[in-house]
Amino acid sequence: MLRQFLRGRGDVRILISFFHGQAYQKGGRKMFEGNSVDLRMAKTISADVVLDDTTHKCKVFRYDMEEDYIYLELTEEDLTAISLDAKYQCYISTKKELLYCTGVVKERYRSESGNMITFRIENGFYSVSEKRFIN
Repeated sequence: MLRQFLRGRGDVRILISFFHGQAYQKGGRKMFEGNSVDLRMAKTISADVVLDDTTHKCKVFRYDMEEDYIYLELTEEDLTAISLDAKYQCYISTKKELLYCTGVVKERYRSESGNMITFRIENGFYSVSEKRFIN
């Protein structure tokens, strides 16, 4: 069962979701699986890392809501472009809304599924007004 509590704060709403039992599924698919993702570095953690403004294209491979991890498949070839010493903003495009969360990359690796990133979510998801992203 999914219950959502939304609190308005300008054009950003804090989305707090409580899940009971097994993973929330909609139409037989796990939540966020297959959705496109833009991954952007927000700040560096180490003095050795240069802030990179590149947007990395990914796809949600799996979402572990109990551990707050998103497993992403990087669609680019250069896995080393993703720093382990930085905080990232992860923008997830769903059919109904644009969500984002902040967090860190815990690991990056190659597998049979492709270039994979393990992303640790900090402070949950936020729903973003589409108007903020018009250039």
